[in-house]
Amino acid sequence: MFTYRHDAVQDVLVEMLRKVFDPASVKKTHTYHRSYSPRYKPDITLLNYDGRGRRLIINVVIGFPCALSYVEVASSEPQHTAKVEERRKEYLYGDVSPHKLVPFAVEAFGGLSVQAKKFLEMCAERRQDRLGPELNSVTWSTPTFKSYWGQKLMITLQGSHTFGLHTRALEDFPQ
Repeated sequence: MFTYRHDAVQDVLVEMLRKVFDPASVKKTHTYHRSYSPRYKPDITLLNYDGRGRRLIINVVIGFPCALSYVEVASSEPQHTAKVEERRKEYLYGDVSPHKLVPFAVEAFGGLSVQAKKFLEMCAERRQDRLGPELNSVTWSTPTFKSYWGQKLMITLQGSHTFGLHTRALEDFPQ
């Protein structure tokens, strides 16, 4: 139902990774493709990310803190939903050695999981927190790589919420 949120965040991550790593090594996984784990499939695979032939497996998950299973704890513990979703993805994948898994967990209202934050920091570090091709669309609020891509992720997430609300309104109130 809400795959457009997931897909929008996934597309931004693919775009960002192609600015940080060799664009040919960034693979958006096809639907229903299963690998690395008998129970789950990645959203993005980065080939040879460490120069040693290993792969970085990224799985995007959007958690909703207001869901009945989260709301009680999420109302008092920051990023609770992102933490739970991150742990759930780690469990679903199991051991993916020698490769590395990054469960990129985002809360529907914008909170990032610990591993998602570390992943953005790692990408920024690789680029020395400098912008390159993104300079054409930079603003005063996004002078660094990390701020630019962090803001782009959040704007994309919130824009996908708007799309969802608009779509629902059209269903509920046809012209």
